[in-house]
Amino acid sequence: MDASLQLDISNRACRMLGERNITALTDTTENARLLTALWAEDPVYDWLEDGQWLFATRTQRIDYDPGITPDFGYRFAFEQPDDLVRVTALSASEYFTDPLNDTAFESGYIYAPVQTIYIRFVSEDPAYGKDTSLWSKKFIMYGAAWLAKQMAPRLSQSGPKIEMAEKEMKRLLAAAQDLDGLNRPTTFPSRGSWVNTRTGRGAGRRGGSGSWN
Repeated sequence: MDASLQLDISNRACRMLGERNITALTDTTENARLLTALWAEDPVYDWLEDGQWLFATRTQRIDYDPGITPDFGYRFAFEQPDDLVRVTALSASEYFTDPLNDTAFESGYIYAPVQTIYIRFVSEDPAYGKDTSLWSKKFIMYGAAWLAKQMAPRLSQSGPKIEMAEKEMKRLLAAAQDLDGLNRPTTFPSRGSWVNTRTGRGAGRRGGSGSWN
């Protein structure tokens, strides 16, 4: 990410909490220290994980891996894309006319009863979800709010301030999703099991769907 954008998002987070701006993440202030630690944990992944973002959506055809023969269950295994954040649609049709419900996700693979699958997913690839030129201002504001929500308990003992951070984070997430969804065509709903399918990434991270202004 461009350093100037990273600093801008960081200072938006500081202002949301009523804290002073930083001049760089290398500052010796508590704000800079906390922000440096948060950026080191790849917060953009979390932001992308919190929505079915159209700007980050990628579609791929995947053929089964002939080197894997399941002992039972679904006959064909497909390697999950490396940049997958969350799946929004699976189909045996390239036109996604019908959802593919008979699937299982295990250890970086998708198992299905067909030899070829078509997958639509939120991607963290630099040409998709991590291409900052595609980010709307509302998505940037949500990212700042997400950072502020993580910082709030460490900078303040005020319950109301922490609650306000949580509330604003959720509000901005909804606003960013609404704007992103304006250009979204009608599709069939995603399955709950399609969310957070990437092994080791979805579970156990600092939770944080939300928003702010």
